[in-house]
This record gives sequence, C-alpha cells and structure tokens, in this order.
Amino acid sequence: MFAVLVIDHRLLGYIFQPCLLEKGKAFYKLSGKVVAKSEVYEELTSAEKELVTLCDAFSESALVKRFSKDKITFYDFVKRCERNPKECDKIIPFIERNVYKIASFLMEHLQIPIFFKTKNYDNIYESDRIFASASFAQSLASFELVEENGLRRLLYSLKIFQDGEMLELKNPDKGRPNILLSNEPGCAIVENRLCVFEAMSLKRLMPFFTKPCVQIEEALLENYMHTFVKKSIKEGMVLAKGFEVQTETPAMYPVLTLMEDLGGMVALRLHFQYGEQMVEESNPSLRIVTEKHTPESYKFCVLNRDIEAEKRYQQILLDLDLKKLNFFYYLKKNLVDGRSILHEMVSLLLTNKVKLKDFKIEQDRGEEVFLLAPVSSSISIGEVKQTTDWFDIEGMVQIGDFQIPFYKFRNHIIEGNREYKLPDGTIVLLPEEWFTNYSKLLEFSVEEEGEIRINRMYFNLLNDTFPSFPKSQHLSYQLERQRELPAGIRAELRSYQKVGYSWLVSLYENHFGGCLADDMGLGKTIQFLTFFQFVYSGGRATVPEPKREEPKSVAWPYATAQPNLFDQLMLEDAPQPTPPVATVTREKKPASLVVLPTSLLFNWQREKEKFAPELRSLTYSGSKRIRSKDVGRIFNHYDLIFTTYGILRNDIDFIKEYTFECILLDESQNIKNPDSYNYKTVIQVKANHHFVISGTPIENSLKDLWSQMNFANRNIFGSQAMFNKQFLLPIVKQKNEQKERQLQQLIKPFILRRTKSEVATDLPPMIEQTILCEMTEEHRTIYMREQSSMRNEFLDSVTNSSRPVALLAITALLRLRQLSNHPALVMPEYEGESSKMEEVVSRIESLRAEGHKVLVFSSFVKHLNLLEERLQQIDIRYEKLTGETSNREEIIQRFQTNKEIVCFLISLKAGGVGLNLMAADYVFILDPWWNLAAEIQAINRAHRIGQDKTVLVYRFIMADTIEEKIQNLQNSKSKLAETFINSNNPFSDLSLEEIEKLFS
Repeated sequence: MFAVLVIDHRLLGYIFQPCLLEKGKAFYKLSGKVVAKSEVYEELTSAEKELVTLCDAFSESALVKRFSKDKITFYDFVKRCERNPKECDKIIPFIERNVYKIASFLMEHLQIPIFFKTKNYDNIYESDRIFASASFAQSLASFELVEENGLRRLLYSLKIFQDGEMLELKNPDKGRPNILLSNEPGCAIVENRLCVFEAMSLKRLMPFFTKPCVQIEEALLENYMHTFVKKSIKEGMVLAKGFEVQTETPAMYPVLTLMEDLGGMVALRLHFQYGEQMVEESNPSLRIVTEKHTPESYKFCVLNRDIEAEKRYQQILLDLDLKKLNFFYYLKKNLVDGRSILHEMVSLLLTNKVKLKDFKIEQDRGEEVFLLAPVSSSISIGEVKQTTDWFDIEGMVQIGDFQIPFYKFRNHIIEGNREYKLPDGTIVLLPEEWFTNYSKLLEFSVEEEGEIRINRMYFNLLNDTFPSFPKSQHLSYQLERQRELPAGIRAELRSYQKVGYSWLVSLYENHFGGCLADDMGLGKTIQFLTFFQFVYSGGRATVPEPKREEPKSVAWPYATAQPNLFDQLMLEDAPQPTPPVATVTREKKPASLVVLPTSLLFNWQREKEKFAPELRSLTYSGSKRIRSKDVGRIFNHYDLIFTTYGILRNDIDFIKEYTFECILLDESQNIKNPDSYNYKTVIQVKANHHFVISGTPIENSLKDLWSQMNFANRNIFGSQAMFNKQFLLPIVKQKNEQKERQLQQLIKPFILRRTKSEVATDLPPMIEQTILCEMTEEHRTIYMREQSSMRNEFLDSVTNSSRPVALLAITALLRLRQLSNHPALVMPEYEGESSKMEEVVSRIESLRAEGHKVLVFSSFVKHLNLLEERLQQIDIRYEKLTGETSNREEIIQRFQTNKEIVCFLISLKAGGVGLNLMAADYVFILDPWWNLAAEIQAINRAHRIGQDKTVLVYRFIMADTIEEKIQNLQNSKSKLAETFINSNNPFSDLSLEEIEKLFS
C-alpha cells in the first residue's frame, strides 16, 4: 500500500516521506521508501507520482545539489552548515515551503493515507494515522481584560478549529505531542489532524502546547494591545472581553490620483475610500484596524474591505490600456517625452469619463492642475464683408464655466501646444482633434481684430476642414467648370487642352494664379493663347469667324488727353501691332506681360499669329526698344507684351511702373532660386493676375516649388523659412507622408499637370511641331554677312564662271545651312552661343526631369559633337551613334534598358534605317533640310509598330535663315516647292532667278 509518513529526520526535523506499507494482522510493516528512481514508481497513480516528486525536492541528495557547489556527502554538508550557521538561513525556509506545499497537496488528495512514524520503529499502527481535511484550519484568538486589586492584566489564549471542531493545543500527558511541521506558511499536526493554515505564523501555537493561556501584566499591556492584539484582530476573528472590537462596513468608492512616481514618471495611483479611512490598493490586509483608545478603555475599529469590488475597479483601469507596475498604473504606449505622457494620461481620463464615473479623480502635481471637464465648441466660417479675398473662422468654446472665443486658441494650435491656462489658473488640455482638423489650415491664417482670417486661395484646405461650407465648395466647382472657347481663336483644341483653358479662366475669374505644368509637347502655349483671347475678347463665346479688316489706325487709349510730342515719338518707334479683326468695341484692359527665355520669343510670336491673330502683341526686345518709365503708354496699345528674362532684368525700373492685367512666366524654373536676379526681378512686376508655365516646376529639389508658387499666389506658403519648416524638412528629411499629402492638397487647385501617358487617348500616334529659334545679335551679324557675300559670289560666278550653277548653289547653301545652325560648324574660332543649341539643351533637361527619352538626329556629326559637349557640361547621360561607331548593338541595348540614359545622338546617315528605339517617345531633328525621306526614316526609329506611346517630333528651325526658307517651301504647293523637295537634284530644274531667291 502506498502511503506518506511524517518522520523525524535526524537533521531536517519533521518531513514527509512516501513509502510502501505491508498490511499485517495488527499493524503495517514498512517495506521501503519510494523515490522517483524506485522500481515501483511507474506503477503509481499520477497523484502518487506527483507527491513523490514533491518529496524528492528536499531529499538529502537534492539539498546538497541545490545548496552546495561542491560534490560532498550529506553528512559533510550538515557539518559545514553547523560550522557556518548562516548557510542554513536559506535551507530551513526552503524545506518549510516544500513541507507546506505537500500538506496543501494532501488536502486535495484525501485518498492518500498519512501516518506518523515513531523513531526507530518500523511498525505502523492504525492509531498512528493522521487525517487531512479539504479545508483550511481556523484559529480564534481570545483576549480577556481583567482587573484585580486595581491592576489590569490580559489573558490570551488560542483555539484551533478543523471542520468546525475545536482541537486541543495543549500536549496530552501521555501519547504523541502536537507537532509543528512548518512555521510560515504554517501547518501542524494537532490531535492526529493535519492542520493547514491559510495565513498564520504558527510560532503563536507553541506557547499553548504547554499551557492553556498567556498572561500579560499591566506594565506591558499598552504596548501589547497596540502591537500583538491589533495584529491578531487584523488577521482574523477574535474573542474580546473587557474591551471593545467594533466592526464597520462603510460605503466605499475608488480614488484615482494623477501624480508622478518616485522616478518622476507620470502615473495613476489607486486608493479606496472607506468612510473616513483611505486604504492603499497595495495594502495586503483584508481587514483594516484602527485604535480609538481612551485612558479608561481600549477600543478597536475593524473595517472589512470589499475585495471583490476593489478588484472590479482595478480591472476597469486595466481595461483602459493601462498597465500596473508596483503601486502605480502606467500607459502601455511607449512615449518618451514627459509632457506627451502627461497629455495622454489626461486625455485618457477625459475620454473615459463614463467608465470612470464612480472614481473620484484627484491630482497631486503641485500648482499644476488640469481641468478634467469636456470642451465643447461651435466653430463656423463666413465670408468677410469688406472683401471677397478672405474668409472668417468664428466660434465660441465652452470650457467648464468659461466661454472663450476660438481665436484665442490659434497660436496654441499652430504651435502644437495642447495646454491652455484658464482665467482661474487651471490648465485645459485642448482636444487632439483640433490639431488634426485645424492646424494645417490655421498655419496659413492671420489674426485680425479678434478674428481668424483665411485667404480664399486656401479654399481647398477649407473644403477638408469644413466640408459643408458652400463658398469653398463653390470655388472647387468653379475651377472644374468647363468653358466655351472664346471667339477669335483659330485652333482645334484637344479635350485636355479645353480643360486646361477652362481651368485658367476659372483661376482668372476667381483672382487666383496658377502653374500649367503639362509634359512637353502637350500644347501649353495654345492653352494660354486661348486664355488670353478670352481675357481680351471680353469672354465672348466662339462665333463664325468675322471678316478681317485692316484698321485705319490704332485706337488711342486716353479719352481726353491730346497726344504730345513724346507720345508721337514713342508710337513711331514702337513696333506696329498685329492688325486686329473688327470686333465689338470693348473697354481696354491693361496689357499682359509674357516673360520668356530668348529662345522661345520667336515661337510665341509665331504661335500667336497663327492661332490668335486678333491679339495685338508687342515684342519688347532688341536694342531699339523704348527704355522709359512712360513705356506703359506704348504697352496700353497692345494685349500681349513679349519680353525675355534678360530684358526684364535690365528694364525692371521702367516696366515696374506699369500694372499689367496678367503676367506669365514661361519656363518658370528660371525663377526657382528665390535668391536669383530673375526671381527678385519678376517679383517687382505689378499685375492683377500671375501665371507660370513649367513642365518641371520641381526640377532638382522641392524648394524649387516655393518661388514659383509664391509668384503665382503671393504668400501661399508663407515665408521661405516657413515653407522649409512646414514642408521641405518634414518631407525631404523625415519622409513625413502626412505633410506630403498636405502640400499636395494645398497646391492641387493651382497646378495643372498632365503627362503624355495620362492624355494618351486624346493624342494621335504622332505629333509633329516646328520650333523656330531666333538668332542672337552676334549670330545674325555673322550670318547676314556671309549670306550677302555668298549671294554676290554666286551671281558673279553665274556671269563670269564656267562652273555648273547647281554645284555652286549646293556649296553655298550648305555653308549657309551650317552657319544658321551654329557658326562653330564652319568657324572653329567662334565662341558665342547658338539659340538653337540652347533651346535643344533646355528641352532635353525638361525631358530628363519628366522621365522621357529622346532621339536627336543631325545631318552633321560636328553638330552632334557640339551638343555632346553641352550635355557633358550639365551631366546628362547619353549615347551616340555615327558612321564610326562599331558597337552599335551594345549602345542601342544600353539606351533601351538604362533609365538614366536620356538622350541618343544619331547622325542621319548612320541611324536612318535598321534601328528599333521604341524606348524613346520624343524625336528632335536638329537641322531639317529638303530630304523629307531621310527625316521620316529617322522618325520611324521611335514611331513604329509596337510603340505604345505617342511620339512627339520637334524640328528646330533657325528663323530668317535658309532653314526657314526650305521649311516654307515644304509647306507651300508651288512648283518651286515640288521641284525642290521631291527632286534628287533640286537645282537641275530651277532657273537662276529661283535659285537667287534662296540667297535673298
């Protein structure tokens, strides 16, 4: 039979020992101890095995292994402990804990028999049986205060109960005495009962093993009552005679204190208020005892804690995403900044007001007290009556007993400061949603006369913050509304171009500026010409084209003043305006200024003449231009004034005296640097409306955007420093996606960009465009001199030479053609510029920024070499293919697959056939000539079956040169054109007079 014995170990005291017993007639005989290594171990039940394992924990070998680093016998281990008693300090408590654990196990497994084994005897009798119970033993302390002969003394006795039966503590005169197995936690054998106590030090039992009570004399009475008696009352029920023990059950509520722990960390501390008694949550006592003694009597008040209710309140806090550590509750969030932790904790208390309704909230942070009350606000937006350029944000905020205008919180919201001090000195934590909803809008507000005002150009932010505000919604609708094309525009606009035109008109009508940022080749110029036609035609819709009439004179802009001598001189020197179409008389608006790179000047003039001939234009450039502060008198005769960035810089003191209707900057990346002369110049020009054109408004860095958008809509980003702080650093350095979205939202109404791929369905497979470039003064002088010389030489050769006319013409025209492209092609010493070269390079830079690839064809390898030098200077990667190239397949593969290679320079003879270069969607013909077949073959390198992108072809022509004459021949239907363009030898069928015209 398996059983467990209580034995008196020679060194360890009383312990439990599993064993096997053999039943005899009158007694049980011990047949052996059971350990985990015993043969019978596997035959045991799971409960018996577990008991063996528990007992093995303090076997002799286990104790040596646990408490000694040396391999020694148990006898030597005990001797060492006797020599060094401190080594036993950990051993005895370990043994007692395990004895108590086994006793508790036996309470749960009453089927396991327990016997007491008398020392030196192997026979076990039924009278040695010890009975366990499933319930803990209870103790009852009895205190009786008696008085005899004027002296008081206290009689203290202790009674033990097991299953309701009182047990005798005093050892019997005969038989086995009561045994103390472990002290704390405690278990003992009393009257053959295994008594296990839940929470009691059993040292208190020992005096009563030998006597029925303990007497405390009066000299020790007061201290004894204050210590031992009070502790006994706290631990359990007592019998009191001669003094009072009063039990109280007052109502309880939790108290939550916002404070700092010993390390200065913001935390919450929980207490429980029982009547007048504040109980720490960490107090382990189930009963709180207070003394209310008088000199004549002793009185103890006992407060029984409602532990279940306390646990419910603790759980409420844990459910609020708090964690408990030691005596405090902390946020689970890993926040580093102390103020952030404080704000989060205050917010938690505010947002969980309902869940914490039973808690009393207190603060222990010195003079800093937060108002734990909700903030209610009524915030609206309205239009300022005095002007249409601003909106007002109005509102009152109710905080406790205070009503505060919303504008008082503006700076706090902008600065991200959630703490606002109220008139009574308390601090209110502003709602976090205010910062989410209003901060990005208020950053662009101003405070005037106790109101918050928002410029109308931030209406898109208003839409986000106040979705129901009709005015900002109306502005959004206005910018998306489609408009009829104006009368007088001579072009068929594609659908996306009509959208662009309508957008420009909407910006204009709502007093906004904007940036048209379409990809190169999508017709930004025609969209603006259509817009200018609207501006100067009074917004009239398209009507049948009127009959053109030559005006007899230009209308004088002044109603009463008579022309003076200066006015007359100005008009005589001014270029003559384009004759307008006869239209209905209208009020004259100021002229609009179009500022261009020099290379684009001629193209704008040409496009204006072609598509908007009614617009009266003046090209303000050249050495003969009028430089006077009264130049506005000339400008008033025109609709459009074309000038260059260089001219504007030189003449800004004159031009800034005039107020233009619109100012438009083409290639506005020229002002991307706010410290540049270009930016500082254009910002001085006065105009009612400001626009810019740029295919690459952000060419190198996000900071490029500030100057261009600040020009179009003044102060849209605030100062440059504010832009850097609000957007540049967070987006570029910190990769802040929220700031990136905010910037996109801010500029979205004022930047219109369509890529080629986005409007692909609206484009034909191929678009061809001719770019006219105007020669510089130096270039023109050289060209005109050479042209005159060649003409004279040609005429002289015709009359005095026997050389064939065709050969003379071809030689002369070839030289003129090279000169027209770049003087350096025939004059190695030439160090000046070629406007065509600069225009080509500028467009290649734009294509790089837009992510496109371009094929550049030329009839002259030397021309490609000059372009190659320029590309190297600006660090643009390219490939080059000429007749001398041997590794054709290798360089073609690199161009097709390497996204960083933007440009492919190809000579017409080497690359006209046999190449597949569909990675490119732009084709530049540097020097077009009469041989269209060669050009078509070149274009087909990119525009061929399988190409999924629209191909844009640009032919660069130098104006007023032989190139333009040949171009005009190609566009005409005359016999001369037919002969010249289609003949293999164009001079064979031409007369001398016809050839001479080419040199004129």
